[in-house]
Amino acid sequence: PDMPFIFVSGVVGEEFAINALRRGATDYVMKRGLSRLPAAVDRAFAEARERHERVRAEQALRISETSAQLAMETAGLGRWALDPKTLAIDCDPRCRELFGWATDAPITKETLGKSCRAEDRRRVEATLDNALTAANACRITVEFRIGGMGPDAQERWLSLSGRTFFDDGSCSRLIGIVNDITERKQAET
Repeated sequence: PDMPFIFVSGVVGEEFAINALRRGATDYVMKRGLSRLPAAVDRAFAEARERHERVRAEQALRISETSAQLAMETAGLGRWALDPKTLAIDCDPRCRELFGWATDAPITKETLGKSCRAEDRRRVEATLDNALTAANACRITVEFRIGGMGPDAQERWLSLSGRTFFDDGSCSRLIGIVNDITERKQAET
């Protein structure tokens, strides 16, 4: 399949040639049209190079994604992505764990806001709103508290970092990570 194959014949019909193309031949040239052969060879090699480069790029992407996932797992980071149109948040299990969200519950920007302590909620919501309405791609970082309500609920500090992505002049995605920074905040006080 990786080898370019050009079928050259003077006797087969068009139906046979089409079947050969369906089975993996790159092209076919009739003997009476051999002047087409150099162009067919050039195209066959170009397609083979393109296929090879696509396979290499896909492999490099898989390696990069695996490396990033391993780094996030090692660092204890959670991943999240906010859709500006629906305000739905897609997040990985670690992100849900950090916020205390159920594994199957739908998460929205509103859910995230309600998870924050009241004293931090406006700042978090303003940070997200500013990013979603910015004229250009931007980065965000916001630190806030969750939990701490009730007699035995423990307050934790989280750091939410992200970056906007733009298509056609508007924000198409806000993607980022979340990290538990409780120990650092406790050490600062």
